[in-house]
Amino acid sequence: MKEYLRYISSNIMAMIGISLYVLADTYFIALGVGSQGLTALNLALPFFNVMSATGFMCGVGGSTRYALFRESETRKANTIYSTTVLFGIILGIIMIVIGQLFHDQLAYLVGARGRILTMTSTYIQTVTMFAPAFILNYTTENFIKNDQAPGLAMSASLIGNFANIVLDYILIFPMHMGMRGAALATGMAPLISLTLYGTYMVKKKGTLKIVKGYLYQEIKHIFLLGFPAFFNELANGLIILVFNALLLHYSGSLAVAAYGIVTNVSIIIICIYNGLAHGSQPLWSRYFARQDAHQYRAITRYAYRSLAVMAIFLYLVIYAFTGVIVAAFNSQQVASLTTLSITGMHLYFIGIFFMGFNILTIMYLITQQKSSPAHIISLGKGLFLVLPVAFVMAFLFKVPGIFLAMPITEGIMSLYSLYQIRKKTKIRT
Repeated sequence: MKEYLRYISSNIMAMIGISLYVLADTYFIALGVGSQGLTALNLALPFFNVMSATGFMCGVGGSTRYALFRESETRKANTIYSTTVLFGIILGIIMIVIGQLFHDQLAYLVGARGRILTMTSTYIQTVTMFAPAFILNYTTENFIKNDQAPGLAMSASLIGNFANIVLDYILIFPMHMGMRGAALATGMAPLISLTLYGTYMVKKKGTLKIVKGYLYQEIKHIFLLGFPAFFNELANGLIILVFNALLLHYSGSLAVAAYGIVTNVSIIIICIYNGLAHGSQPLWSRYFARQDAHQYRAITRYAYRSLAVMAIFLYLVIYAFTGVIVAAFNSQQVASLTTLSITGMHLYFIGIFFMGFNILTIMYLITQQKSSPAHIISLGKGLFLVLPVAFVMAFLFKVPGIFLAMPITEGIMSLYSLYQIRKKTKIRT
């Protein structure tokens, strides 16, 4: 239990640090640019999700394979890491090219118009320049945790994100760089974390290191095992994209700004749940590799009980401080924005427990190499179920229906998640 608490606490802190990438941008943009900047940031947010989702895919998929071989075949384990790094760099370069060539078109595609189009385009162009850094940061963080150094992963993430907050303030206010400054601050943060990870590997404090040679056949395993985590994160971007379009259609840009506030709170909660899931993953993977059923089931009990406590606590905090949270992002005190945001938060976070239950179950299935049911949960909550529900609810109930689409979807998928965890785990006693 002590080891489990060490892993999940460090991972939750690290994941909250990750959420500060976007949260600091949102707060300082709301303060320094206003509601139009808030709308532009929320329209650009799906592109940030694409980068983080790719990092999660490489990190979870590669580190799950790494954990299987770390104790028995160290050379192969490190070759898997080297292969994952190369794979991530290639994907990051592709994102740089797309972001630099098509930033205006991408901004228009997500619904930005007029002055908001310029703001959105600037943010996309700037933040995608750092795509390889984002991907390698998420990737290496997961490998470091599986190298039994969760404390370093937490420290590196928090230091990088503290730098992000400081840079946000400097670039937006004293230097008056607006949206470009916010994007630059966000992009530089993972470079600092990567420097700390590099120092750890150079000093050979653990097993993890870059080695010559690549196992290209491992890319298939990295993709399959990492895809649920990839889609789980990408789903957030897809949902933001669709919800923004619906809110623009049924209300206007202020509704998008209100959804931006809800989204930022949601990002923190998702990061906490991801911290729980990613903190459980190294221990689940270790005991599954050892075929230790007793310890594996103990970690499972700890994980789901921790989830229940977290969900109750988060629910109470959100509903007790809704007005305070909204006011922090509404510096101009626009009354209609306050009303829309409070209504949205009360409806959206009805599904707070189901959200965490599905995220944790996806990781639980991945550690057993059960990629297919994990894919079903990811695809259902991130695309095939949430989109029809969103369109139907928007048609029936307009803006309130859009905010209710997520809890309805998560609730339905949690029934399938419950069915999967009740099935017997194929592990020897």
